[in-house]
Amino acid sequence: MTQGLLNKESVKWDADKLELRFELYEEGQGTLQVFHKGIKPDNFSEDVIVLVEGFIQEDGVFEAEKVQTKCPTKYEGEDMENYDTEMHKEMYKNDKPE
Repeated sequence: MTQGLLNKESVKWDADKLELRFELYEEGQGTLQVFHKGIKPDNFSEDVIVLVEGFIQEDGVFEAEKVQTKCPTKYEGEDMENYDTEMHKEMYKNDKPE
């Protein structure tokens, strides 16, 4: 399994053939051409991190048997310093089973 940031300008989708071609890049690692036969993830037009599982073909293209997207790291792990534990307790105090 490998991952990289989607180059959204590189996405080529053939809905009739269910063929998806795109490019992933990671700073300092260069780019990776990817081919996938299957459904295109919904948020594939955004700047997302893409995880691919598969193998490298003889021509150097990565053939992805599985494609997943996840939010960029800037959206992960909300700042816990600003988390209000008292507000959380107050919100859920009435949800306790009797």
